[in-house]
Amino acid sequence: MARIATRPLNRRATRRANDDFYRAHPELVQDGKRIPLDPCNSDHDHLRAEWMDAYERHGGATRRGRYAPVCCDPTEPCPRRRDCNPGSVTLDVDKQVLALKQDRETKLEVKVSRASATVDSYRIEMKRQSGGGWCTISNKQEEDPWKAKIAGKFKLRGVATVCGTEYKTGEEDLEVRFPSYAEISGDAGVVAQTDAEWQNTLADCTSAPNRRRERGFWIKLNTETDAYEFDATVTGSWRGPTQGASVPLPSRPADSPASPGACDDGATYYVASFHTHTPTAFRAAANPPGATRSVGPSGADQNIDNADDVPGLVYDYVESPAGSGSIPMGHPENGAAQLYHSQGRNRRTTPP
Repeated sequence: MARIATRPLNRRATRRANDDFYRAHPELVQDGKRIPLDPCNSDHDHLRAEWMDAYERHGGATRRGRYAPVCCDPTEPCPRRRDCNPGSVTLDVDKQVLALKQDRETKLEVKVSRASATVDSYRIEMKRQSGGGWCTISNKQEEDPWKAKIAGKFKLRGVATVCGTEYKTGEEDLEVRFPSYAEISGDAGVVAQTDAEWQNTLADCTSAPNRRRERGFWIKLNTETDAYEFDATVTGSWRGPTQGASVPLPSRPADSPASPGACDDGATYYVASFHTHTPTAFRAAANPPGATRSVGPSGADQNIDNADDVPGLVYDYVESPAGSGSIPMGHPENGAAQLYHSQGRNRRTTPP
């Protein structure tokens, strides 16, 4: 392997190496003109090595590689002239309304209309519409896909640096919403957790003593891991066969961090409440014949979820008979049950 000068050549080192070389070889100077070495003449190999020593000595960079001389023309063409006119610079945003977790991907691309422009670098920036400074979400021309991790209403822009000058695109809107009731309730992890809590509610219902209680917890979304998580289960007071049941689920807890930055790596958001209603399997003897209770979320459930600004998930029995909106006292404990939507909200409100 031969030594090869790294491109582009160091002009100062080249000039001084030439001076040293031709000073040492006056026989290669005729009538004041320096005779160049022949790249295809093997007799000049030692002379080329001598010149390379001088080039390195004066700070020129070299590398090891296969020496392939161009015997027809040893000169190197001039580098392409830099084109410092970018034309127009725009930012393409494929989707401008996203939702965390299930629908959080979009394509972002900075475009320079003049194909010959010498672009030194690209970046894509974001800030909240409500205020604050710009932060960088990418140092590439294109992100496909880019995945949203912070909820909010944002502005996006691209930046292309051409010949050392920054050119900024116009600002594009982006809204990143919280997941909807359907997206949350359809998640496999949420289904498994709520199913398990329903089974615990059934196990809590006993004939002796004749008692039952509701159970509930908060559902949160960790956008850094892209997974739903669950706070500890809260249980209501034990209730007898003639008493109504409830669970003292606290108001929506604070997110972590409470106010995440536009370019943070993720946050943990509280996105839904969950609680169960209780069986009537052992209540018939203590209530009037034909007594029933309504199924699904109560008006109080919906008011609380509305105040907490979240969709609520309520586990309860399927109405029996169909169309009644209720179940009778003494309804089979293992009767068909399902999740209901407490319609205070379909999704938590997007922050500004």
